Amino acid sequence: MRLKSAGKYLKSYGLGVQNAMAYRTDFWLGLVSGVFPLMIQLFIWNAVYTAAPGSEVYGYTHDQMIAYTIMAIVVGRLISTGFEYEIAGDIKNGGLNKFIVQPISYFWYRMMCFYGTKSIQLAAFTLLLLALLLGFSWQSTLSLSDDRIVWFGISLLFALILNGMIFYLLSLLAFWMTEVWAVFIGFNLLTNIMSGGVFPLDIFGPAVNRVLQWLPFPYTIYFPVNIWSGKISEAEIGTGLVIQAIWTVVAALVASSCWRYGIKKYVAVGG
Repeated sequence: MRLKSAGKYLKSYGLGVQNAMAYRTDFWLGLVSGVFPLMIQLFIWNAVYTAAPGSEVYGYTHDQMIAYTIMAIVVGRLISTGFEYEIAGDIKNGGLNKFIVQPISYFWYRMMCFYGTKSIQLAAFTLLLLALLLGFSWQSTLSLSDDRIVWFGISLLFALILNGMIFYLLSLLAFWMTEVWAVFIGFNLLTNIMSGGVFPLDIFGPAVNRVLQWLPFPYTIYFPVNIWSGKISEAEIGTGLVIQAIWTVVAALVASSCWRYGIKKYVAVGG
């Protein structure tokens, strides 16, 4: 993105901010809807730990597992996308036409709108995270330090960018598939499990967990949450941040290649 073109993308960022403000009720309803799966998981884990009081399950105490479950849902909501449906709709219905004939990058337009929307959500979630931080510290559930809070913030930012790139790449399937909604829903469910959004990845066992650690998905939820919880060492934090950056670059390069091939197949109908 050239410096002289930055103005138009700042406008796109502003559109994302305006969209988040205009549909703030939708945002809060989406946040409240996350309470229901959270309650189900809390009841399940309480039942598990009640059956074996004082024990650890997959290396987590009762308080650590409850803290992980709450934080995983909060982080998952924050990094969620949704623009893949809009991109697929533009490709299918011809909405992409106006971006082809105008001097603007469709990728940067979508990303800046996405980040603009997330900036407002991030402000709201920051207050929620601070409340959780105080609550967990008061309960002595987590041993939190200032440096871990900083690393958590950095990893969360990287996770947001990485998840955005993954779903932007996924959305480009619309160049080759007429209907991609089922793919989006299935992929979203699968990645939520592989990212640790439902339960800690330790549940899968050491062998599977070692394989998952080389995939991008754990670095969107599992990795930031365990920085927060203190279950990841400082050396592992550095390695994880590097892997986050590498996967972001890989996803961006693959997406760029898919865009070049896909735009050749695009039929500008409608719009």
